[in-house]
Amino acid sequence: MKNLFPFTLYLILCTSSFAQDQHLIDSLETQLKNHKAHKLELQIKSPSLYDTTAANILNKLSIAYTDNNPDKEMDYANQCLALSEQIGYKKGMGNAYNSMGVVNDGKGDYLSALEFYKKSFRIREEIGDKKGIAGSYNNIGLIYWKQGNYPEALKNYFASLKMMEQIGDKMALLVLTTTSELFIITKAMSPKH
Repeated sequence: MKNLFPFTLYLILCTSSFAQDQHLIDSLETQLKNHKAHKLELQIKSPSLYDTTAANILNKLSIAYTDNNPDKEMDYANQCLALSEQIGYKKGMGNAYNSMGVVNDGKGDYLSALEFYKKSFRIREEIGDKKGIAGSYNNIGLIYWKQGNYPEALKNYFASLKMMEQIGDKMALLVLTTTSELFIITKAMSPKH
């Protein structure tokens, strides 16, 4: 009976999480439709800053599908990338590549994930998106850790920590510090080859 409780709790949490995710997805899809209708109503034909809003919504939709539907997640990431490239919105491009990395990471295709995360990093570095750079370092570190390359993983985690300190993101700093400590412990406990 004791073993049944954690499983039941897990099912309840997953169901609740999916319902919240679906509500978010529905809300974002409505925002996107309204945004497109408003653009038509205003008769905006040329790419403009107005389209950055659509790219941001597409990125949020991609993120909302994380862990639920990787195909939809990738589809929205591709749409975000295409629109961002069309209007020259670098932050949107960086976000789209990051989402593509997340999809490939989830599928276990670490080489492709690393490639997308590095593309995202280069763009974020180019535009000076410090929070995005910190996230990219973290994601790159995660891939290296999954590949067993602990020195590269730690190098990227510590670079992420340093960036988070610079921008004063205390919550992310706490999470990354704990994660880095866990990786150090994992490395110390792993058998020597």
